[in-house]
Amino acid sequence: MSQPAKVLLLYAHPESQDSVANRVLLKPATQLSNVTVHDLYAHYPDFFIDIPREQALLREHEVIVFSILFIPIAARRY
Repeated sequence: MSQPAKVLLLYAHPESQDSVANRVLLKPATQLSNVTVHDLYAHYPDFFIDIPREQALLREHEVIVFSILFIPIAARRY
């Protein structure tokens, strides 16, 4: 039987402790052995990104999932 794909879930939310929707997504994901949840705000609170580390993470996984905070802004009418 083949191994499940290695999944990297890149998670970025400035106030993740307040996000109910993201908690629902993250809890089951953390319980899967083939999924790595990578919280960018937790790893880089000062926003100094370790680019070689991030590139290595991307190379180590077969599937990349982005979970980011999306705030829709109403379009202006002209």
